[in-house]
Amino acid sequence: MDKETRQDWVKLLWQDAVDYLKMTPDELYALAEDKPWLNNATEWNNRSGSVEDFYKNTGMSQFIDEISFHSRPTWWEEHFWPIDDVKNLRILDFGCGIGTSSLYLAQYNHVTGYEINKMCLDFCKFRQQRFQFNIGSVSFTDTCPDLAEFNLVVAIDVLEHLPNLKEVLIEWGKVMKPGTEIYHVDMFENHPTDHPMHFDYKEEIDKWFEEAGFKREALRLAVKV
Repeated sequence: MDKETRQDWVKLLWQDAVDYLKMTPDELYALAEDKPWLNNATEWNNRSGSVEDFYKNTGMSQFIDEISFHSRPTWWEEHFWPIDDVKNLRILDFGCGIGTSSLYLAQYNHVTGYEINKMCLDFCKFRQQRFQFNIGSVSFTDTCPDLAEFNLVVAIDVLEHLPNLKEVLIEWGKVMKPGTEIYHVDMFENHPTDHPMHFDYKEEIDKWFEEAGFKREALRLAVKV
């Protein structure tokens, strides 16, 4: 992806966000510059319910953290670029957040974005109405669909948030068709201040994929065998 394309998509994201929030660009910029990941971490440390409840119900802090992250060149250049040119696939964007990767991939693929955060999911559907898909399509849901329907599962900065990752991968292995690919980007760093909600699975994840029936094709790519 060239720099101009990335910048165009960031501009679209910000326009969508200011319209959705009904605020000015300067107001949104101030929120995005206010270290939203620290606000999100504080809410995590003060949570009273389950992990699932936290991710369903976190509002502005999670939302602004997503806006800030998807606006950085590093998100596009380090996390998203290996799959930005895939075409003619049925894709599940697992934990799609604010929908940027889903919408981009839906230009040439049929994409389902799965997200349990209520505010992020609402924003995804808001953005969906603004896009035209001449080739592909996109839909958003808070109910995980049948993984057997997809050729590619995308999980960008998601797996580190799952408290039961091993069990999740085992279940995926039971239902995915042979040849289904999982592209995942993980930040396994349980930093007590910045990212206390991240579980550190870097020593176990390859073994868990193997136990679930996947073959490692690359650092971020596992294929169901």
